Amino acid sequence: MTLRQSTIGLCLGLLTLACSDLATFSHITREQLLTAGDDPARVQYYIDRPIFFEHTSEQTEAAVDKRAGVDERRESYKHEIVVPEKTPGVAAGFSERGIDVRFADNLTLTFTAIRASSQEYLLRDINGKSVKQGGAVEIDGKSYRVYFGRKPGAGSTGYKRTTVRTGPPKLLYKVDVEKSKTQERTEIKGEKLR
Repeated sequence: MTLRQSTIGLCLGLLTLACSDLATFSHITREQLLTAGDDPARVQYYIDRPIFFEHTSEQTEAAVDKRAGVDERRESYKHEIVVPEKTPGVAAGFSERGIDVRFADNLTLTFTAIRASSQEYLLRDINGKSVKQGGAVEIDGKSYRVYFGRKPGAGSTGYKRTTVRTGPPKLLYKVDVEKSKTQERTEIKGEKLR
């Protein structure tokens, strides 16, 4: 298989995922799953918009020199975690409140129907803590601010992050996911002149 074929195969795989029929998870869906005795682990879950987690920290060091006075040095650090739209997740458990979906070892999102009549499940908790737009959540011992994104746009991550009040992400699902799926990716580092 050539590099071009591998890249085309990867692109086709991503297009298939992007074009697949995803439905909004609702009370009706939940009842159908529980009544039919279907295994929640056989259902693939997704989110309908990106979520951004942003951690920033600043460190200031001051050194005192009798001749020069005070020399101050400031360093700032920013780390952003992005969960893109249609990121796949697996069920971590059902509760009376909703469904826990794990997207990474350190990231479990809880989705609930805000009202009993609601037809959609919305993000309610992140790692067990109730969080809203701009709120804080702890991931790997660090505090991150949470922002719900918009559709793809400009920026280094390909998404526009916004602090404009948008609703929390909705839970989407796809049933009967094949368990064995192979995907290859070749990344070329390039060559430099010697």
